[in-house]
Amino acid sequence: MGMRWDDLTFAQRFAVWSLRLWLAERMGDETACGRCAAAFAVAGVPEARLALDRLMRCVDDLPSRPVRLAPVNQPSLSDDEALLLRALAVAQAGGQVDGRLMLRPMFRPDVCGTVQRHCADYARALGSAGLDLAGAA
Repeated sequence: MGMRWDDLTFAQRFAVWSLRLWLAERMGDETACGRCAAAFAVAGVPEARLALDRLMRCVDDLPSRPVRLAPVNQPSLSDDEALLLRALAVAQAGGQVDGRLMLRPMFRPDVCGTVQRHCADYARALGSAGLDLAGAA
């Protein structure tokens, strides 16, 4: 999708890291447990953990195909991670994530609205912590 890990800002890397860490926790990785919640608590936005959980439950339960997220510490970006990062950046900028165009490669059309709402919630939570995702859209 044209995005390179080396070109991502700290905020963009943090957003991708949080997606990956959520999955690692979900898969039972004991070293991952609690790290995301702790990072949000330090940033002063503990509610971001709940917003991330709602978004990632969609990624986990509602995709139209298998979604590929890289391991937590892998310094590369999968196409699916790039798509989610773009959706978050558009939502954070106040734009509507057009589910038919942006999210449809990953989700069925009937669930894109739900995913869109959770993208917006998580993007707002990241923004309230000062994490600006601009440039990823």
